[in-house]
Amino acid sequence: MENDFQDIRKEAAASRREDTNPAPAQEATIPGKDSLPSGNTATVNQPLTKEATIPGKDSLPSGKTATVNQPLTPEEAARQFGITYIDLRYDTAFKITFGTPGNEDLLLMLLRALLPNENIVSVKLEPQEQTGDRPDARRSVYDVACTTDKGKLVNVEMQLRPNNDFGERMIYYSGFPIRNAVHKGDAGYRFAPVYVIGILDFVIDSSSADVIQHYQVQNSRGRRLTDRLEYVTVELPKFLKDCEQLEGETEEQLFLLSNMGRLRERPEKFSDQKFDKLFQVTTFAAMNYYEQMAYVRQMMAELDARSEIRTATETGLEEGRKQGLEQGLEQGRKQGLEQGLEEGLAKGRAEGRAEGRAEGEAAGLEKGREKERADIARAMKAKGIATEIIAECTGLNKNQICEL
Repeated sequence: MENDFQDIRKEAAASRREDTNPAPAQEATIPGKDSLPSGNTATVNQPLTKEATIPGKDSLPSGKTATVNQPLTPEEAARQFGITYIDLRYDTAFKITFGTPGNEDLLLMLLRALLPNENIVSVKLEPQEQTGDRPDARRSVYDVACTTDKGKLVNVEMQLRPNNDFGERMIYYSGFPIRNAVHKGDAGYRFAPVYVIGILDFVIDSSSADVIQHYQVQNSRGRRLTDRLEYVTVELPKFLKDCEQLEGETEEQLFLLSNMGRLRERPEKFSDQKFDKLFQVTTFAAMNYYEQMAYVRQMMAELDARSEIRTATETGLEEGRKQGLEQGLEQGRKQGLEQGLEEGLAKGRAEGRAEGRAEGEAAGLEKGREKERADIARAMKAKGIATEIIAECTGLNKNQICEL
């Protein structure tokens, strides 16, 4: 997705948001267009397009037509997809809004809200991609990277899907700006302070109700080893306030991060002119063709992924219920018979069946739950869903999933 965004942003450089005309259509090749049989038409499909009928194209027979797809205007695309404002939880939307040159003021407003104690005055965008030292090292691509007026490095990552190892990912990301911060001949190791901010659409710390949490390198007594490295998590599902309940810049930004994609009009709460640019930039109809295409592409991918997970979960649950019930009934009958024979035929008939049935159903349901989780994981694994997501959904560990 990062590469797609980089490519599309290059394509969009010459047609920023002030250009309200749709992108030029790709040349549409119509096989045999000059000699189409009577009554036939030719159609070329392109993304975010509409059909346009061209009467008398070239040397088509009189009265015949050729149909090609032309790009929708931004306004037509907005109406077709029912999108007023883009959802900032999507990487593409987040990067367009906060990581595009010229939008540093929007990034500054966001960081001042998330890091109010830093008193940030200005920010400068930095390269988003960092590569490792070894040929086989994994690269790092931030959603947004910047330097503050005080020289502090801030990397921001928006994460929509649950990720079990996101903490380790934040630590890995922090290593890139640090490794080259100290140079030969420097008197010490006082590298520029680094902040890694993870904005998450899932919860990683259910023990706390705090939406924003700061993590530092310190010992068991709370003494910090260094003040040069800090990790910040923003868990959006914990933020539950309505628009009318918002107080202060931090809550305003949290609301917009969580709800921008659901808005159909600009709320009165955000009528202040300081929000004018943010609502302009995030208006889907104001985006150029390439930015709309990138956004819709990710939106559809996310919908597909959620549908696959939901289908696998529902299928596994249904199969697990059926098998668990069958096993529970069979085991209940067996246990009821054995217990009834031991206590006596008369008493066993009266009491053994009831007790055996209850115990059998309980044991059967427990086995059914275990089988249910395994079936769910097996179905999700067969569809190519990541092990981390399967573990999050089923509660199985990675070794259990690999053995399926």
